[in-house]
Parts: sequence; C-alpha cells; structure tokens
Amino acid sequence: MAMADGLRAKNPDIEKTWIAFALLGKVGVADDFRALAVTLLVRLVTGADLSVDGGHCANA
Repeated sequence: MAMADGLRAKNPDIEKTWIAFALLGKVGVADDFRALAVTLLVRLVTGADLSVDGGHCANA
C-alpha cells in the first residue's frame, strides 16, 4: 500500500488502519516506486505485466 503525504496530513489515523491490513506491516511512500518507474521507462521494455497487490498473491 502506498499513501500520499496529503492523505496522511488530512487523516493521520488512517495510516494505522492501513498498516493493520498491510501484509508487509508498513505503508509505502512515493520513493518506494522510483526504481520500478525507471525500469519501465527503459526503451528495451516493450511490455510488462506487474501485480501490485501489497503481497496478497505471495501469501495466497
């Protein structure tokens, strides 16, 4: 799960709720997605199928 700073500022308690449901036990931030974004921008990537589910598939 990832949370924008604006949402966190508006409702600080929501982060605790999200963490309770997150399999990784934490909430992601924008920097957590930087490497993925750079990888997808490389010209050699012509297609990708990425599952972004907070680890739910890995624990199914």
